Amino acid sequence: MLETVFEMIGVEALFTRKDYEWQDENKSYKIMNLISFIGMLSTIILPLIGGDAARKKFAIGMTAMIGMSLIYPYFKPTPRALPRGLNWSEAIRDREVEVVEGEKRILDQMAAAVKMQKKVLLVEPSGAGKTETAKAFIEAIEEGHYPELKKLTSFYYNTADIIDGSGWNLLGRVKDLVGRNRERVLFIWDEFHVVCKDHLADQMKTHFDPGPHGQPYAIVITTDEEIDAFRKGSHGALLRRFERIEISRCDDERALRLLPSLLIRKMPEAIVLNPEEVFKYLITKCRDQLPPKQFTPYQVHNALEVLNRCLELIGESQHIVASSETLADQIEVQAHTSLRVVGAASSILGEKTERDGVINEKVSRLTQERASLIEREGEIKTLFAKRKQLLAIKKLFYQTALKIDQSSQPSRSDLVKFHLIGSYVESSMQAAVIDEGKRLGVKTVIDQDLIDQAVEEIVRDRTPANAV
Repeated sequence: MLETVFEMIGVEALFTRKDYEWQDENKSYKIMNLISFIGMLSTIILPLIGGDAARKKFAIGMTAMIGMSLIYPYFKPTPRALPRGLNWSEAIRDREVEVVEGEKRILDQMAAAVKMQKKVLLVEPSGAGKTETAKAFIEAIEEGHYPELKKLTSFYYNTADIIDGSGWNLLGRVKDLVGRNRERVLFIWDEFHVVCKDHLADQMKTHFDPGPHGQPYAIVITTDEEIDAFRKGSHGALLRRFERIEISRCDDERALRLLPSLLIRKMPEAIVLNPEEVFKYLITKCRDQLPPKQFTPYQVHNALEVLNRCLELIGESQHIVASSETLADQIEVQAHTSLRVVGAASSILGEKTERDGVINEKVSRLTQERASLIEREGEIKTLFAKRKQLLAIKKLFYQTALKIDQSSQPSRSDLVKFHLIGSYVESSMQAAVIDEGKRLGVKTVIDQDLIDQAVEEIVRDRTPANAV
């Protein structure tokens, strides 16, 4: 609210040089709006407050507001939102954006370039995972892997969204909102080749200028095919502003390296037996049966989708299904009871037949079966309570491992905790959960059979209803 008032008064903006003629032309409108605003307040408020003392206070207040608007740009905080931009830093902190772990060699190259205020150009074929690499880089910054860049707030733009007629105004507006926080904002421009084919290319050049009016931190994303088109066109000067970093396509080998760490971070409750064998099977299954999604490293994303579905299948919502014999007995008892109810009074009050005796035996057996199912439901609830305890242990183990990995001199207590949990506690609890699940007939582990079931469901969900 305060920022809106200062921006509306905006005296400081009247004395600063603008980059474009249309921005300078707006100064006259700014002056007229300011005069109208002060005149409106004077007309409405002065008659109400009355008295010379009150008028003096009003004049002092207005002068203070104008003075504050003059100095506010020097200390205003980094914006949390920009027009049409996505605050990736905030979204990743709040876990609102799914992030695939990036290749450390690439992330280190990006960090080295950004630290030197070089603009990064991520380039490779579509589907190589350039956008995911940018997300992984922002996550690495937020997690403190590059402390010199922790000050940066990252905003993501898909340039295809800004090439309409408002693009000129949008870039100028973004620059004004960032203001003197230009060294605290990192821009990610995806599909950058789109804007370079548009009239905004020249304005983008000034946006990336190394001087005091440009934005020092930027990552742009495009394809190698478009880079060749840039060179043949008139954008050689624009390309020279970037340091090119090539991203290799996410192949099966890299996906196999990524999946274990992703599973630990995103799904620590999952239990996978023979993980290397299961992950190889999962990657092959995704490649062969799930169609790739455009602009994503499909093996990893599809694999995560399958693993999420597997977690649903081994969750607490698993139904306890009675045996086929029990279901048949239930139907027979219900049918016999219905016939007796709708039949004549003699059929209800008359002598019992041999069939009545058989039905009574089945009712007794169904009652016992029901009691057994209730007891089994209680045991399954106990099993899932144990699995929650196992989840807490696995999270503690993962946090301890991270703490040890990030510390130059890990404490003795952390080392002892890591050894005890990894060697004894976690393994014994996991074995107990698996054995109890087998005894109760409840799915507790991710294996090849469960992956087959999950992939079959996903394929069915993706198939259009009218497909043959």
